Amino acid sequence: LFPYTTLFRSSIYVNGKELCLVECDMYDDLPGLKLLPGDNPELASYVAGQMQKQPIERIKGLNGMYSGVYVNSNRSCAYVFGDPTGTRPVFWLSDKQRFVVTNNLWAFRGFNGLKKQWDKMALTQMLTIGFPVAGRTWIVGVKQLQRGRLVCSFADGRTSVHMQLEPFERQSWSFRKSVEILRESMDETIKRICRRLGHQVGIGLSGGLDSRICLASLHTQGLSSNSFSFCSRPDEADNQIAKSATKLLGEQHRTVVLDQKTALALYRDTRLINEG
Repeated sequence: LFPYTTLFRSSIYVNGKELCLVECDMYDDLPGLKLLPGDNPELASYVAGQMQKQPIERIKGLNGMYSGVYVNSNRSCAYVFGDPTGTRPVFWLSDKQRFVVTNNLWAFRGFNGLKKQWDKMALTQMLTIGFPVAGRTWIVGVKQLQRGRLVCSFADGRTSVHMQLEPFERQSWSFRKSVEILRESMDETIKRICRRLGHQVGIGLSGGLDSRICLASLHTQGLSSNSFSFCSRPDEADNQIAKSATKLLGEQHRTVVLDQKTALALYRDTRLINEG
């Protein structure tokens, strides 16, 4: 399971009959377990315990972006799962010879033994509606894990997909109420992250709407933060917007000017990381 970015924390648990690997960026700690930067074997052990008892049920207590693999030799079965929102992309391939899981579709380019063929239906869907449906990808046989699903791959080649999300009753909400609920959810998530870190946080302020909303949430909740804007020239429009936003709120701000050599190096490293 390849990490999608270096910011995710990894956790591995092995006991001879079970293997559990989880890559995650959690919004909150688990009950009785504080998650620290780096490897957290207790997290994988916690997940393995739930998977052993209720393998196709949603894992309780996890709040954040995550994906993982659980292998149980007694059942001759491997499972792949992700967070309920499907935030972390997970791609998988299962047949009688192998079960391959990765967070990056491009990793299949260097996978030996796989006859790579274009999925014509997926390509047609991408051209007509903008995205492939039913978990298809542009490679025949390779699928993307859809949100709220769990995949079971057995040693005899059988594969089953299980829905883990519980149905809920539809309600009629006004636009105002929808915005209020969205803001409450975002504020709670940001507060949880800050509480878990336990110290002042930094925010990359691009000048765009998303980062300015995060800044506003930190400010209104009285959470201490430092804002940074990265640019090639201090007079760039986005940097000026970021400076105006922090000045309006009375928050700290620092402009970091990147020279071309540093910017190209960062671009290269980020691309290498994202391609596995």
